[in-house]
Amino acid sequence: MSASISSEFWTCRVLSNGTLDNTFSTDGVLAYSETGGSYYAYSLDLNANQDMIIAGTRSYLGSNDFRILTISNLGTISNTSSNYYVSTDIDVSYAMARDMEGKYVLAGSVGSLTAKNFGTLRLLAPGDLQADYDFDTDGRVQTNFNGNLLNECWDVVVQNDNKIVCVGYSGNDIALCRYLGNGVPQLDVFNLSAPANNSTNQNFATMNISWTEAYGATVYEVEVATDVNFSNIVSSGQINTLAGTLTNLQPATSYWWRVRAGDGSSWGSFVGPWKFTTIGLTAFSLSTPMNNANNVAYTSVNFNWTDNVGAEAYEMMLSTDVNFANSPVSYFPMASAQTVTNLSTATTYYWKVRATNDGSNYGAWVGPWAFNTQDAPNGVLELTEAALSVYPNPAIDVITVKGELAVRQLIFIFNQEGQIVHSHLLTSEGNQEISVAGLSSGMYFLKVGNQVVTLVKE
Repeated sequence: MSASISSEFWTCRVLSNGTLDNTFSTDGVLAYSETGGSYYAYSLDLNANQDMIIAGTRSYLGSNDFRILTISNLGTISNTSSNYYVSTDIDVSYAMARDMEGKYVLAGSVGSLTAKNFGTLRLLAPGDLQADYDFDTDGRVQTNFNGNLLNECWDVVVQNDNKIVCVGYSGNDIALCRYLGNGVPQLDVFNLSAPANNSTNQNFATMNISWTEAYGATVYEVEVATDVNFSNIVSSGQINTLAGTLTNLQPATSYWWRVRAGDGSSWGSFVGPWKFTTIGLTAFSLSTPMNNANNVAYTSVNFNWTDNVGAEAYEMMLSTDVNFANSPVSYFPMASAQTVTNLSTATTYYWKVRATNDGSNYGAWVGPWAFNTQDAPNGVLELTEAALSVYPNPAIDVITVKGELAVRQLIFIFNQEGQIVHSHLLTSEGNQEISVAGLSSGMYFLKVGNQVVTLVKE
């Protein structure tokens, strides 16, 4: 099947007086076509020696391709006309420009009659006119705007920094786009991303930072300081990705960070600084037992508090004195919970917690909160100031009971259910030794008359 020619590339050169220049193609006019198809030229460029470069499209058997032709200043064909596809359907080059390196940039419409995109093609220098694979890997780019079906480029210019600007329409709107090309790395053109500037309550143990890509960059340098002038830099390093991780920062501290891009031979300017503040060591609250809770089971109490972001461990202190001066007990859990067993019955306890990030740097105490334990079971009484005492307590095998003890008094040991698990008749006055080797580990109550003490068996 063949297609007839309906139009050709056509050029002429006219003298200043308006007549045709007969030194150009003998009569001032040159027409060009090949066997089959039609040719439409939409743009022209003159090189330094006045050669003409014309660009447009060739239509053949329902398909159009970008077309470029070079004509010498004498009106002869300098190089064979070349076809370039951008899509596989109807491609028409409506505009042409030359970049800072002398490469040709053709722009126009690519696609079909019902679905068109901006189409841009970059060619190597005159004399070659092959697709420049440094431009989007194959020399060709299609651009669509917001999913519109009809997008066409009507003009193109190249900026001094080798960026390519195309203008046309998309749907019912004017459309404009710009391509970076490959001329100059854009080492100063990127942004910091996360955490947002002036962010607070950041994790001091580990925190991720990120930024956008700088065109042409192969490496980035990150600096972190405790002052906006970066006279006290606490972290710096180079990375070839768009994100990094900061570790071992200090709690409740403000930091400034900045990034610069490099291409292996030069560095851009620092972008930033942005500021963030780490969370403190008192950013948590006590949970359970609730403050002033009553009837808390003394056999086993679960203490809980919220997590402090970045905290490595905690110290919990428990005492029967609100000032924690009366033999307080300290616990050092790694998480925000602690279980304590075998507390005294009918007793008011106070507890508080503080967080640490390294085992030596502690935040302020949170609390104290208070709670009251349950009474002893089955009416067993415990005096606030008992004259009775037991040691060692906790006990292993044998305990010594000390107090105002009389002959033929009974010593009872109750378990937590109020059951008598041991009884002992006093046969003499003074301190008494009693074997508890047969008791299971746990908490018990030792009662003599109306005096009761708590006994812990290990």
